[in-house]
Order: sequence, then C-alpha cells, then structure tokens
Amino acid sequence: MGYNKSGLAQAGMALGVGLIAGLAGTAAVTLSRKLDKHCAERKPEKALLEVASKVLDVKPTSEEKREKVVEEIHWAYGAGKGILRGALNIIGINGVFGTAAHFATIWYAEKVLLPDAKKVFPDVQGAEPITEIAPYTLARDSMHQALYAAVTGLVFDFIMPDNNMI
Repeated sequence: MGYNKSGLAQAGMALGVGLIAGLAGTAAVTLSRKLDKHCAERKPEKALLEVASKVLDVKPTSEEKREKVVEEIHWAYGAGKGILRGALNIIGINGVFGTAAHFATIWYAEKVLLPDAKKVFPDVQGAEPITEIAPYTLARDSMHQALYAAVTGLVFDFIMPDNNMI
C-alpha cells in the first residue's frame, strides 16, 4: 500500500527537487562556460549583481569580493531557476514539455526582461538588449541556457517520484 501525499507535500517536494536540479544545471553550465574559451565575460551575472545590489542595498567592497559575489549570485540564481522547473511540474507541465517550457521561460527572462531592469533601476546598466547582441554570442549563450534546462530537467525527472514523464 503506497503513501498518499497531500497536494501541499507534493508541491513542496517538487520545489525542493527543482532547487536540487537547478544546482545540477548550474554546475553543468559553469563547467560548460569554463570550457568555452570564447565566453570571455559573464555579462548577465554582472547585470544581476547590479540589480541585486540595488534591491538589497549592498555593494561589494573590492574587486575580489565583487567576483565572489558574482559567483554566489550565479549559483543562487541557478538554484532559483530550478525552483521554476518544480513549479512547472506542479501545474502539470512535465518531462520534455516541462524542460522546453523551462528553457523558454529562462531564455525570455534573461534576454528580454533582464535588459529592462534599467526601467525599474535607471542607474543600473543592466544586460544588453537582445537586438544589440551579436548572433554568434546569442547562439552561444542560448546553447548554455539549453544545457542548463536539459540537465535541470533530466535531474528533476530522475529524482521526482511519480512525475508522469512524457
């Protein structure tokens, strides 16, 4: 006889598994970017640092600490994006469709919404608008985001019980 979990417990499990899967996806992207010799700078994380500094009213005190904070934000942001994968599961978007929806959502957020941060925080430089990104750079960055979504989705689907994978 199986254990029947409440909807709230299942939702909590999905979000927690999403967090773990997001960390796995972040690890994959971190390795991928380190192997990608042409990826000179992580501009989205620097934009995130500027936005986080404004929202939290904190600033790194040195360049060394700035790089450390950028790395911490990178991992926290990746884990947070994994929670989104869990949320997609909660609303019934699972398996390959969940991974595709996850990729589309994070791509849109990073390429369309993040550059608009300067509308909310005028003195924040933000990320480059998508129209100003070179096609090769956009394709390369999209590949990293697809890798993140794929690894996050695989780990999520592997860990999450009764996922109804498609």
